[in-house]
Amino acid sequence: MDEPFLVSDLDQGMKAAFRESFLELGGSDTRPNVMLATYFDDISINKELISFSPFEGLHIDLTNTQDPLELIRNLPRFRALSIGVIDGRNIWKSDLVHKTDLINEIQNDKNQQDLLLSASCSMIHIPQDLELEKNIEPEIKSRLSFARQKLQELQILKMAVTDP
Repeated sequence: MDEPFLVSDLDQGMKAAFRESFLELGGSDTRPNVMLATYFDDISINKELISFSPFEGLHIDLTNTQDPLELIRNLPRFRALSIGVIDGRNIWKSDLVHKTDLINEIQNDKNQQDLLLSASCSMIHIPQDLELEKNIEPEIKSRLSFARQKLQELQILKMAVTDP
């Protein structure tokens, strides 16, 4: 369930509405498993509201989070935690060494049943494939990463944090 609004500064009425909707949505015995997805900003402003989530998973955008480790330490436990470590809204290559270090810290610090690596948000905001571009200067092209290349970055990160 996509809910980017949860990164906004919510008044008490909006917070109450979210709590009520969480209770209503979570009350069904026949509902499917749900991943609550937030993105575009830091969810820390509403981390207490997340504790009302009845859902099995949570996706957070770590590329726009001030203190990712602090946020994750203060979140409730979910069956699955999806961490958006690759920015889905910009065209620049990621610092994979830094991202690997962050993922390793999260793995060591938070005992999640499932830790999923992901882009921060949908990659509809960036071009599809850098290899389709023929008129970009090589020096600039070497620093770019479009959607296809960002998926490759995620693959590299997965191998870096799971292979001994």
